[in-house]
Amino acid sequence: MMGRHMRLEHARRAEAAGMCLLVLAWHAHPRYRLIVAANRDEFFDRATAPLDWWRTSTNTPWLLGGRDLAAGGTWMALSERGR
Repeated sequence: MMGRHMRLEHARRAEAAGMCLLVLAWHAHPRYRLIVAANRDEFFDRATAPLDWWRTSTNTPWLLGGRDLAAGGTWMALSERGR
């Protein structure tokens, strides 16, 4: 069993690292086959760009999604190819 000190240390590390959550519900609603819910839970003041089309270089596909301006990636996006 984890002691109080270990639980606090574990919580501190998880908070420092940030945590993202993605939930998929397949055939859980009569009207929608797929329900997606996502939460990007990191530092509030981290620079981000809103939903838009963007790409990393001229030879990569266009992506539709938010963009992490600090690291250059995304937490969830869809490519022009439907992936």
